[in-house]
Amino acid sequence: MPPKQSQRRIRTLAVDPTSRGFGFAVLEGKDLLIDWGVVQVWSKNRKELVARIDAYIDRYRPVFFVTERVGSAKARKRSREITTLLAGHAAGRHLIVVTVSREAVRRLFHTSGTTKFEIALAITKTFPELASRMPRKRKPWMSEDERMNLFDALAFALTALWSPTQELESDAA
Repeated sequence: MPPKQSQRRIRTLAVDPTSRGFGFAVLEGKDLLIDWGVVQVWSKNRKELVARIDAYIDRYRPVFFVTERVGSAKARKRSREITTLLAGHAAGRHLIVVTVSREAVRRLFHTSGTTKFEIALAITKTFPELASRMPRKRKPWMSEDERMNLFDALAFALTALWSPTQELESDAA
C-alpha cells in the first residue's frame, strides 16, 4: 500500500535497474526530492547490484521501495529477474515494496504526454533541480541516455505516491 497523505516524512526509494546499474530517486513525503542519480555497477555479479542497493537503504532508511512491475510479454527475461530480485531483497529488509506498471505512469502523466521524454519534461517542472540532468530528445536511431533511468525511477515513485491505491501492487513485509 502506498503512503497516505498524513505520512509526510516517510521516505521512499525508487529504483529502475539497467544493464549497467540503476537509476534511483529518494523522496521524503510526496514532494521533497532528497537524492537522485544513476549508479554504475560494472560487475555482472548480481550480489554487487544488491550491495549497492543496500547502501542506499542503509543511508536513507526508506519505508517504501518502488520499482517497475515488469509484466509485458516483450519485457526481457533479465529485466524481470533483476526487478524480482531487488523487490524480494527489499521486502527481506522489511521495506514495503510497491511495483508500478508503465501504463500506470502513463495514466498519471497523460496530460503532459505519454512518451518517456514527455514524462521526464513534466517531472523537471515539478523538480527544477533535475533540469540539468534532462537528456536530449532521442532520435529513433539513438540509444536511450542512461540518465533517463533516473527519470523512470522518479516517475515510478511519483505514480506510487500520487495514484489511487487500486492501480498499484504492494507487498508488505
